[in-house]
Amino acid sequence: MKIRNKFPEYDEEKNNFLLADGWVVLKEPKNIILTMLYSIPLMIFLSLISVGIISFFSPILLQDFGMQPNGLLMTINIPDIIAAIIIIYAIIYVHEIIHLIFIPDFLHSDTTFLGLSWFGGYTYTEEVISKVRYIVIGSMPFFIISVLFVVIL
Repeated sequence: MKIRNKFPEYDEEKNNFLLADGWVVLKEPKNIILTMLYSIPLMIFLSLISVGIISFFSPILLQDFGMQPNGLLMTINIPDIIAAIIIIYAIIYVHEIIHLIFIPDFLHSDTTFLGLSWFGGYTYTEEVISKVRYIVIGSMPFFIISVLFVVIL
């Protein structure tokens, strides 16, 4: 495993080799805007699951989010905003590390990378993994951060 601070380069030769060997390219959105738009229904669905789990243990009230009978109440506190930004970055990095942990033999792999930058993070591997393993790697951060941690708390 290696740590990087930039995205991996596209290798045309390797891509052609994999396609000739029978690999299929994943269908992905063409740009980051479409990726974000396509992810909105999934974000709503997963948020509802998280809210449902939280509501088993504690009632969720609109007042908790600043909703008052006569409008919206917000207090802006700069130290809290800075702390929230730090916490968001920490959660992003923990999220990517959870992806990494579920990649088989990630510690000894020369083709598995953990990318960290100011814009977030990513986990990247060139190891051959099954579809089931891919689904596990992709879903574990949600289950650990949004389900397991909530149940523990």
